[in-house]
Amino acid sequence: MGAKISENGLLRKNYFVPNIQIRNPSFDKYSYMDYLARRLADEMKRKDWGQEKLAKTAKVSQSTINRILNEGADPRIGTLLKISGALDIPVEYLTIEDETKALLCLQIARMDQEEIRETLLHLEKEKLYKEAKKVSQ
Repeated sequence: MGAKISENGLLRKNYFVPNIQIRNPSFDKYSYMDYLARRLADEMKRKDWGQEKLAKTAKVSQSTINRILNEGADPRIGTLLKISGALDIPVEYLTIEDETKALLCLQIARMDQEEIRETLLHLEKEKLYKEAKKVSQ
């Protein structure tokens, strides 16, 4: 049975993984597998790719993709690199636990060098402004 993707998340077996941040302060293998599977399924849906298309493009077996999506398999870093490369996303997006940081990583990966420089400059100016505001109070 393949992964069935709904608007609310990833349905696998009798277990529902919602599209929310898994808020577990300690590293938990199972929550890691949940958000890895959810993010992978989201990117596959965005590209309109099935498991076979991703497997072929990433040069991994379809059963590997299926195990990640449906069985909570813990893929090796080499496999994650192949999958993220095929999807044209940073591997960190699949592996960072914090949802906000993962989305930021994805946004940065989609920026060109000039956009990154402008964003960093803006953030630095904002930081200096806040520090100056604190000092003046």
